[in-house]
Amino acid sequence: MALKIKKKKEIINKINKIAKIALSAVIATSKNISVNKITELRKISRIENVFICVIKNTLLKISLKKTHLECLNKIISGPIIIGFSLKNPESTAKIFKNFSKENKKFKIITAALNKKLLSKDEIEKLATLPSLKEALTHVIITIKNATIGKLFSILLAIKENNIKINTNVVN
Repeated sequence: MALKIKKKKEIINKINKIAKIALSAVIATSKNISVNKITELRKISRIENVFICVIKNTLLKISLKKTHLECLNKIISGPIIIGFSLKNPESTAKIFKNFSKENKKFKIITAALNKKLLSKDEIEKLATLPSLKEALTHVIITIKNATIGKLFSILLAIKENNIKINTNVVN
């Protein structure tokens, strides 16, 4: 059943608004992927603040016009699924990469970030980037280990050199 023009305009406006605020987008093939699998992918995506849609290519191309993701229009063809990362630029790439491991027919075609199409290697790097939360945790652990490590080294040096510390403090 064909969509009415009013409904098409609503879809275009919705996708355009999402594309304007998205940090990145990833396109993958959706051919021969069951509806149940796509539903599973959508559930994971919602948790990670990724908007996924299966949309007619012509509507998607119109939706991406005048956005930083317009460079994807050159690649759009055939049955595809697009994911927009709304909070972390690496989210969609990670989700799609993990999904493709379980579903061999699901292949990442391309991605866009900062008005630029990404190569396969760049998509791989994007998918392996830590999230902001993971990166901050790593920095905190590194700082904690560095400070405690230095204190521990000083205490070991004191013990090895049999240096006595006067704990009697004169007021």
